[in-house]
Amino acid sequence: MSQAFGQMLPFAIVIGLSPIPLVAVIAMLFSQRAIPNGVAFLFGWIVGVAGGLTLLTALGSTRDLGSSGSPSTAATVLRFAVAALLLGAAARAWRKRPKPGEDAPMPPWMERIDGIDPGGAFVLAVVLGGVNPKNLLMNVAAAAVLASASLPTHDAAVAIALYTAVASSTVALAVVYRVTRGDRAAATLERMRGWLAANNATVMFVLFLILGVKVAGDAISGLG
Repeated sequence: MSQAFGQMLPFAIVIGLSPIPLVAVIAMLFSQRAIPNGVAFLFGWIVGVAGGLTLLTALGSTRDLGSSGSPSTAATVLRFAVAALLLGAAARAWRKRPKPGEDAPMPPWMERIDGIDPGGAFVLAVVLGGVNPKNLLMNVAAAAVLASASLPTHDAAVAIALYTAVASSTVALAVVYRVTRGDRAAATLERMRGWLAANNATVMFVLFLILGVKVAGDAISGLG
């Protein structure tokens, strides 16, 4: 199980370090229903990440992906496909970097966060955690690792729980910081939100590039 989780860990880290969900939860933490919205977003994020990975793993288990020590042709092809998508996403993120003096574009739904209620925060987080393209790509890659490892049900559940914990850690830290520090957290979180919004494309470029090269290397190793 530890070997499979070690291979999944980089994908969880990319989800955890993605700027847009952090920008969203920080905005919610200073909305009209700050604490309920933040907590609802956190739980929705956990459900989205864990649920998405579980469904994809179950689907992958119906395919012949081999074992972690001897990946099948299908698993190797899938790794090459994921690597290509990651490198393509890196190139797209590089092109989307704002020019000097420009504000970084934010998704249109970000403008409606101030008036959102806990139910809406929960649904938004489920969608962002499990369905948005970036997280979906990470979950596909992690599910391929988990399915090919052929772990017992208990070990697979533990790996999914650990993966979700890592992927949710930054959102959880923001919520806990706001809950424990109250309004005193405002200045720090606002600075963080501004930096993340301004550097979203650059952060994602670096993460996608590193991970794309890693997955491509894993795929090439599977040819041996």
